[in-house]
Amino acid sequence: MTHIDIAKAGVIYHETSFSGACGILRDMQFVASATWGTASEQAVTKYPFYVSFSRSLTSYKPYNTVVFELDGDYLGRKYSLKPVQYWYTGGKQDKTRPQAPELEERLGSNSGLVPLSPSVFRKCNIYVVDVFDLMGEEIWKAYLRSLLQLCKQRKIPLQVYIRGIKDKKYKPVSTRYIVDLLIQAKAGREVSPRTPRKSKYLATALRLMTLPVTTPLNPTLRKQLRSLQSSLLYRDFAYMDADLHNNKGSAQVREFVKEALKRKLKTIKAVIEYIVDRWKDVK
Repeated sequence: MTHIDIAKAGVIYHETSFSGACGILRDMQFVASATWGTASEQAVTKYPFYVSFSRSLTSYKPYNTVVFELDGDYLGRKYSLKPVQYWYTGGKQDKTRPQAPELEERLGSNSGLVPLSPSVFRKCNIYVVDVFDLMGEEIWKAYLRSLLQLCKQRKIPLQVYIRGIKDKKYKPVSTRYIVDLLIQAKAGREVSPRTPRKSKYLATALRLMTLPVTTPLNPTLRKQLRSLQSSLLYRDFAYMDADLHNNKGSAQVREFVKEALKRKLKTIKAVIEYIVDRWKDVK
């Protein structure tokens, strides 16, 4: 992964799920992923959180997704926005792909939350697959209804594309066409963005990282401390690392990263070493 020395794109793209797009438009903010704890990401930016953008609107779109077209110049002036060639290999490890074509823009954030103005959204592209073809898809219809309402409320231009289950290409359709389908389907009420689940592993680490060492540990915390000692012994950090990166929308992750950085800890291993050391006298 490396930086590329070319000018920032005037228009950049951010792809997300129906539920993610509803959350972005309702709260008018991006919830960033954690750079902390990932060496390859930390090599790209000094910030503990980032949001990834694409430079091109690719032809392939996954199942039921939203692609926002955004003002890259505005974001570049307001935030730290760096161009990155993510899959760069230097031409040695992979001679068939010395410089892969995926160009990204990475927005760095200290807080993990990136407030947005409606004017930054140039267009909302909604890609719909089989929402109206299958039974039991009420949640998709509800999200789609919410997306239409939020774009109208925020005065954000939108374009809906639709394809059947067996089709390969999307075709653009009018908003009126989708509204009529939703009326016929009696789509459900407006939905709320999903709340990211909490991780018991991160919760344990947070408590043991921040509790005064004079605090008596209850049996549950003692058991969890022994589990951390065992993970350090066997160098098994995968469970906590997975929770950190699978719950990027969680306030718990942002708090965990903040507390780790306060103590100048840069990896999961360093956090566990810190915790085990500070509670080493507990019997």
